[in-house]
Amino acid sequence: MIRDFRYALRTLAKNPAFTLVAVLTLALGIAANTAIFSAVDAVLLNPLPFAHPKQLVEITKTMPMFGLSQSDSSPLDYQDYRAHMKSFSELAAVARTQFSLTGDRQPERLPGMRVTSSLFPLVGVNPVLGRAFSAEEERWGQHQVVILSEPLWTSHFGADPHVLGKQIPLDGENYTIIGVARPMLRFLGEADLWTPLSFSPAQLAPNQRGHQFIDVIGRVKAGVSQAQVQDDLRNSATQMTGRFPDWYPKGWSLAAAPLADRVSGPIRTPLLVLVGAVALVLLIGCANVANLLLARASARRKEITIRAALGASRGRIVRQLLIESSVIALVAGAVGLLASIWVLAWFEHAAPAQLLSGQHLNANGSMAAFTLLASIVSTVIFGLVPAIASSNGDLNDTLKESSRGASGSASTQRLRSTLVACEVALSLTLLSSAGLLVRSFVRLHSANPGFESAGLATFRISLPVTEYKEMPPVAAFYSQLLSRVSALPGVTQVAAINALPFTGSSSGGTFNIIGRPWPPNSDQPDVEWRQVTAGYFQTMRIPLLRGRSIGEQDGAGAPNVVVVDDVFAKQIFPNEDAIGKQLSGGGSDGYTIVGIVGGVRHDSLTKPYRPTIYYSAMQSPNRAMSIVWRTNSGDAMRLLGAVRGELQSLNRNLPIFRSASMDQLIGTSLARTRFATTLLGVFAALAVLLAAIGIYGVVSYMVGQRTREIGIRMAMGAEASDAIRLILRQGSGPILAGIAAGFVASLAATRTFSSLLYGVSATDPMVFVAVSVFLAGVAFAASYVPARRATKVDPMVALRYE
Repeated sequence: MIRDFRYALRTLAKNPAFTLVAVLTLALGIAANTAIFSAVDAVLLNPLPFAHPKQLVEITKTMPMFGLSQSDSSPLDYQDYRAHMKSFSELAAVARTQFSLTGDRQPERLPGMRVTSSLFPLVGVNPVLGRAFSAEEERWGQHQVVILSEPLWTSHFGADPHVLGKQIPLDGENYTIIGVARPMLRFLGEADLWTPLSFSPAQLAPNQRGHQFIDVIGRVKAGVSQAQVQDDLRNSATQMTGRFPDWYPKGWSLAAAPLADRVSGPIRTPLLVLVGAVALVLLIGCANVANLLLARASARRKEITIRAALGASRGRIVRQLLIESSVIALVAGAVGLLASIWVLAWFEHAAPAQLLSGQHLNANGSMAAFTLLASIVSTVIFGLVPAIASSNGDLNDTLKESSRGASGSASTQRLRSTLVACEVALSLTLLSSAGLLVRSFVRLHSANPGFESAGLATFRISLPVTEYKEMPPVAAFYSQLLSRVSALPGVTQVAAINALPFTGSSSGGTFNIIGRPWPPNSDQPDVEWRQVTAGYFQTMRIPLLRGRSIGEQDGAGAPNVVVVDDVFAKQIFPNEDAIGKQLSGGGSDGYTIVGIVGGVRHDSLTKPYRPTIYYSAMQSPNRAMSIVWRTNSGDAMRLLGAVRGELQSLNRNLPIFRSASMDQLIGTSLARTRFATTLLGVFAALAVLLAAIGIYGVVSYMVGQRTREIGIRMAMGAEASDAIRLILRQGSGPILAGIAAGFVASLAATRTFSSLLYGVSATDPMVFVAVSVFLAGVAFAASYVPARRATKVDPMVALRYE
C-alpha cells in the first residue's frame, strides 16, 4: 500500500497541470460544501448552545381553525401557566426592550431584555462575573439591578473586574450592576444587558390580559413525552377558556413549539436550497475530474494493459488508480478545508443577520469531519468508475494501436459522454433555480410598498416614564419636536408614528363595529392599529382615496376619529361605505371613520397588505415613536445631524436609535433574499463554467484522438466547415441529452423552494427556456473552440502519425 502511494505521488508529480486542475476543481466544491455545512450545523442542527436543548420549548397560542399562531403572552397568562402546567420543570418569561443609557457619556440606546429570575437556570447559563437575578428582585420596585453582556462590559467598562456594585442610569433610573454574562437568546434579538422582568400592579390588572408582550420559554421535565406536554397545555387552555371566556374563545388553545424552531424555522428553506446548490457544484466538479481521469487513463492504456499482461490483477490495477484518486481527493480536501475557513469568515461577515439568526460560525471538529467525508465521497464518485473502466483493456487491441491514434474503447467514450450529459443536466438544474430566484427578486424589488420611500429618513426615540409620567407632556414634546424639525431648511414634511413600516415594530389588535356585534364564537379580525400625527400620510405619500386624513384638529379633547386603509374597507365593509361607521378598540370605546387611504406593506414586501386602522397620536400619545421626515433634494439622512440637534435642544438626555433612510429599511428587509439569490447565482455561474470546461476537455480529447481521421478528410478535399459540423454533431448528443434531463430535473427541484418565490411560478417557462438556450449556447461554444482548432491541422502533419 505504501509503495502504491509513493507511485501515485510520483505519477501525479510528473503531470503537474493535470494534478493542479483536478485538485482545484475538487477543492472549490469541497470548500463551498464545508462552509455551507457549518452554517447548517450552527443554525439547523445545533441552533441552541444550551444543555439538553430538545427539552426547551416556547409556549404559543394557537387558533387551529383559522391557522393562527402567536408567541406573545401577557403577564397574567404567564402567571396562569406557572399555576396550572405540570409538564415543565421551569418556565421563564422574556420581554425584549430598549434602554436609554445616559450619564456623563453621549446618550445611547441599547437593546436589552427584561427576564424572570428563572431564565438563567432554565437555559443553564451562568454569569462569567457576579451572579444571576434572585426571585426577590422580580418584585415591583426591587428590579433596579442589571447584568451586562460581555461585549458591553468590554466596550463601555474596559472589562473592569471591579464593575460589580457600580450604578448606571437606565431610562432615568439608577441600576446596580450585579453580573456579566455572555450573549444569549440572540434569535429573540440582540441584548447588551438584562434586567429583572417585574410586573407592575397595572400590568396585573384583570383587564390587561390583552397586553401581550412577553415570550414564555419552558423546559420539559425529563421523561415527559410530547403527547403528555400537549395534554397538559390543552387542559390549561380549557381551564383558562372556562374562567375567562371573553379573553379566550372556544377553539383557542396552547402549544409547545421547539425553541430550536425559533432559530431555524424562517431560514430552513433558504439554507437547504444553498446546501443543494453546493452539492450540485461538487457533483459537477467530480464529473469533471472523472472525465480528466478517463482522458488520462486513455493515454495510459498501454501502460495499464502491459501491467495486466505482466500478471497484475484487475483488482490490483483498480486499487492503484483509486489510490491516485484518493491522493487527489485528500489534497483537495486539505486545500478545501483551508479555503472553507476563509469562506466561513466571509460568509458570517457578509450574510445578513436574518439568515444566521445571530448564530456564530466557527471552524470545529464537525467541519473537519465533514471535509474528510466529502473527500472520501468524492474519491468514490470520481475515482471508482474511471478506475474500473480503465482497467478493462484488451492487450492485443491495445498493442496494435499507434500511440497517437488510440481512441479508447467504445464503453469509455460512452462513459465520457454520459459524464458530460450529467454535468449539463446538473448545471441546468442549478441555473434554472438561480434564474427563478433572480426573476423573483427583481419582481420583489419593484413591488409597491404602498408609499414613496425615496427622500424619506427616520429615527426612533422613547421618552422615559420617570420623566414623562403623564400624557399631556408627551403630546407637548412631540408637537414641539415636529414643529422644530419642519422648520429646518430642506425638510418638506415631517410626522411621527408609533410603528413605522419595515422597522420590525408592530401594533396588532382586534376591534368591534359599534352596533354590529360579531356572531357568537366567531374570531374577531386581527388588524394593525397605528398612531400617527397630522401630516403622516402626506409625508409618506400614502394616497388619500376618500374622506380626510388625521389633522391638527384631532388633538386632545376632540372627537375620536380614525382613518382606515382600503384593505380594511373592502374586507370589513365590502358592499357599503366605510366612512361614518363607528369602531371600538385600540384603547377607546368609540372611533368614527373619517377617511380611507391606500394599503401599506408593514413588515415585508413579500407579505400581503394587512388591514390597518390609523388614529391620532395626540389623543392618546405613545412614549416611543418614530420620527420620519421627507426632503425633495438629495439624501434625507444628510439632515440627521440637524434633526438630532433639535431633539437635544428639547432634551439632551434622549438618545436616538434605528436611524436610517426608508430605502435602507426596505433594503434590509430584502437582505436575506438578496444574499441567498447572489450566492445561488455565483454557484450557478461556477457550475456553468465547470460544465463548459468539461465539455471543452471532452471535445478536445475527441479531436486529438481523431487527428488522423480529420487529416485524411481534409486531404481528400473536405472543407473546414464540414469538419466542424462533424465534430459538433458528435459532441451535441450528450449536450442535448443533458439539457433534456436537466429540464425534467429542474421542474422537480424548483418546486421545493416555491415558497421563496414572489410573483414567479416555480415552472416559469420564460426562465426555463432562457437558461436552456443560454446553457446550450455555452456548451456549443465550448465544443466549437476545439473543433475550429482541429481544422487548422496540416493534413500532411496529421498523416505522419500513421
